[in-house]
Amino acid sequence: MFVDCTGSGDIDLCDLAAKCGPRTRAVLPVYLWGRGGDPAALTAFARKRGLRVVEDACQAHATLAGGRPLGTFGDLGCFSLKDGKILWSGEGGYILTSDDELAATCRAYCSHWMTPPPGQAPLARLGNNYRLAEPLAAIARANLARFGDLARQRHAQATRMLTAVAPAPGLTEVVPHAGEAWNGSRRCGVSACLTRAGSAGAWPTAAFRTASAASAWSAATSGPCSPRSARLRAGPPRTWSIPLSVSC
Repeated sequence: MFVDCTGSGDIDLCDLAAKCGPRTRAVLPVYLWGRGGDPAALTAFARKRGLRVVEDACQAHATLAGGRPLGTFGDLGCFSLKDGKILWSGEGGYILTSDDELAATCRAYCSHWMTPPPGQAPLARLGNNYRLAEPLAAIARANLARFGDLARQRHAQATRMLTAVAPAPGLTEVVPHAGEAWNGSRRCGVSACLTRAGSAGAWPTAAFRTASAASAWSAATSGPCSPRSARLRAGPPRTWSIPLSVSC
């Protein structure tokens, strides 16, 4: 069931409330172009109704809302590492969660349920082969170490595009909300997207990582990890990362 958005591109909670029914189980916000809107309000909405929140944060690496990285508000945060993302490995992705049961389920599902959650038998449920290839994991680890450079390159691209389209009539800069940083940018003279007059659609640009975004993203992605699974040191009470070979 699709839910409409407001003029600023945020999820319309009134429309969401109207479309929630007895069969609704989860809400899946999609953070296009690194824009997060108000994930805290969305999460509060879902909690009151007993709904899970699965964040599609594939384009939201290092985006902050209220100083907190996107992908850590809901029950699951899904990220893509496909080429074209700021943090990339060619293909693949990962999931963040602070729920041990969900983490175990994700691990089992991405490897044919051969390593099941505690208390379950191997192959007791249908699973898939979504294991991340180790060479791709190595590329992702290397790019994580130079994430700041990759984000600054995206910022330079955004600057060139904004300069090129500045004379065009009918375009308006869309800037982050207070306390929001798209892909690590608090604007710094560069907007994260442009909208055509009279349209809620947007064209993506991106920007660079600020010091505050750098520390928040480092906290969400540091810690001992292996190519097949990683325990990360962020999120209450702890956050697990499950690398996957499927991507968006």
